[in-house]
Amino acid sequence: MRTTEHSFQEEPGRNGNGNPGNGKPGDLLARLMTSGGLPPLDQTFPVSETAPQRWQRLFSDGIAIKEAFNLPYIQAVAPAFAAAVLAVGKEKVELLVIGGGDGHFSRMVLPTVLQLLSTRPTPIEVNVLETDLTDNILRAPARAAVVDARELDRHYMAGSFDVVVGEAMLHQGGPNGVAKTIQQAAHVLSRSGVFVHVQDTIPDPRDWVSPARLSDLGIAGIPIMRADSDKHRVELVQVSREAHAALAQCIHRETKALGGAFMLGAVQGDKTVTELKLPPHLFTRRLNAVAYDNGTLGQSEDPTLPDGRIKLTYRGTVSFIRPHQQLKTLLDAIDVMCSNES
Repeated sequence: MRTTEHSFQEEPGRNGNGNPGNGKPGDLLARLMTSGGLPPLDQTFPVSETAPQRWQRLFSDGIAIKEAFNLPYIQAVAPAFAAAVLAVGKEKVELLVIGGGDGHFSRMVLPTVLQLLSTRPTPIEVNVLETDLTDNILRAPARAAVVDARELDRHYMAGSFDVVVGEAMLHQGGPNGVAKTIQQAAHVLSRSGVFVHVQDTIPDPRDWVSPARLSDLGIAGIPIMRADSDKHRVELVQVSREAHAALAQCIHRETKALGGAFMLGAVQGDKTVTELKLPPHLFTRRLNAVAYDNGTLGQSEDPTLPDGRIKLTYRGTVSFIRPHQQLKTLLDAIDVMCSNES
């Protein structure tokens, strides 16, 4: 499937009917900016908790969810990162990770990216530098440095990198943070460079949805997983969609302001496991198909699965930002990575 730059509407997938596809990495752009899928579990936005309590609860549950869905996540996102590397058109590619946490990209995702690239006739050498605001990044297996993504120009010369990678980090600074980070990424990227960002976590609605809209929905605060009530189920789905859409539109707007090209797509990965490693309090019941869909958890029953097997599905969105060039070579690279996984 091909899609046009600045595209937000859904377009037909490779199967020609617009369906999401079968969840293989080859479905990289099979659906655009939708948040359908399995029905979500309830998450609510309690206002009685203190800020530290709220953060600890969100952080702990978020880490557990990320770990549980790591395998389908890698299956989903690795082709996007590999396509960005391939689109640069060089035999030696300098890759910068921003907001890298403790080195998740080089530890967990990079091996699959390199495996995908190894199928190409001409070898591609990828040199990775991981960066983050905190010294947790020094745990990364790749080269690492403590660097603020909003201050890249203080550390690196213009055009120093060919690919900039971000994993669910652009939403954290609100609209102003997005603008600054994209400007900084554009500064350090080469003329053929690509900034690729994967988003799944729900952007904090207080940054991305108007106070009036939140008031209409009866929601305030950061999304927290809950299993003891379904009071805010519909409201959560709606605010999630609106927050994700606002973030995508902000990325689009800031890229356009730089004269660059932008494309938004969806990624999906599926893995079948024998054990669900998620905290019991996240579920009111246990079903055999569980999805992490753009920051919300959902469950369903899949009668085709053998007893004792659990299907995990990851869904997220990927932004391709090309500050200095148009998208043709990137689209060609996506086609190559998709055909590799078909």
